[in-house]
Amino acid sequence: MKLKVGDKVMWDNNPDVIREIIEVRPTGYTWRYPGDEPATLENTWISENSNDPFFDWPLWSKVDET
Repeated sequence: MKLKVGDKVMWDNNPDVIREIIEVRPTGYTWRYPGDEPATLENTWISENSNDPFFDWPLWSKVDET
């Protein structure tokens, strides 16, 4: 899944679980739960592609906000 800053992704097994992408790096991404303002160390999480199967799972999809 190709993501950019501001994208929101949803866990298909529980649509209430949504992550907002706030940084994308070649090695991973940083995310938070939408509505957690401002983004601080206490409410953001850093994941790396090498240790987080997040984007390989077919259980996640982008949230269509149109």
